[in-house]
Amino acid sequence: MPRKSKKNRGKNDVTSRKEQMIRSLDLPEEVMLDLPIVNAFGNKKIEIYNFKGLIEYSLEKIRINTSIGVLIVEGSKLEIKIMTTEDLHIIGIITQISYLI
Repeated sequence: MPRKSKKNRGKNDVTSRKEQMIRSLDLPEEVMLDLPIVNAFGNKKIEIYNFKGLIEYSLEKIRINTSIGVLIVEGSKLEIKIMTTEDLHIIGIITQISYLI
């Protein structure tokens, strides 16, 4: 099997080593890898933790920047109930949750 040259080693090698270390230490991956946590409660409420910022906010669409792409929440009567540096709580009638990666 051909060995990777130093030029071909990159972010993927570092990421996989980091993931292996996190798994071996039994640490929460979503926190250590800076992944967003999305909790949906039916179609009435969504909580997003570990997000980067707000891109768009209207009654029909909210776009949130995350470490893995843009999270899009669509529906009607959408309202941001809580927004801190770490978490975002949205209420309303949620019809779709999607990622734009």
